[in-house]
Amino acid sequence: MRETNGVIGEGAAWFGGRVPKAPAEEVVLLAVLGEVAATTGDRRRAYSLAALIQSTKPNNPRALVISSIANYELGNVHESLGNAIHANKVSPQEQTAILQLMKCHNKLADFYSVIAAFKAITVNVQAMPEIYAQLGVAYARLDNVAHAVNAYRQALKLLYAFRHFAFPLMP
Repeated sequence: MRETNGVIGEGAAWFGGRVPKAPAEEVVLLAVLGEVAATTGDRRRAYSLAALIQSTKPNNPRALVISSIANYELGNVHESLGNAIHANKVSPQEQTAILQLMKCHNKLADFYSVIAAFKAITVNVQAMPEIYAQLGVAYARLDNVAHAVNAYRQALKLLYAFRHFAFPLMP
């Protein structure tokens, strides 16, 4: 809830002060702390928490995605891609892993791989808006304007639907 109000940093500081060092066996707690660190822009802390998780659970998909996000933001796109590929193999159809795959492929100008990653989504769950935005980037870079516009429209439609579903009283 704090993230939606724009004060996730405050929440992270409050939580971090109460749980300064979690043991490596506390995988779920470390994953949540790592996700908060990645969300708040503390990429090095996110990376170190993900590494701590991987020291006991090397195939943990949440830790792999956190590592991918941290590496991507630190400029290590190839390592980020490796983490995302590993996360996708460990937990196929996990949308955060697929999103990271798509972001890395777009950054590396491998636009057909972005489209392939999107087409590999087979679960009957609506894809995240960010996935459609990455798909739109790939199509736009391939000069396929019609597909790019459709992907961007779908992303905006999902964002709009989420906003009005999650926050019906907000203007």
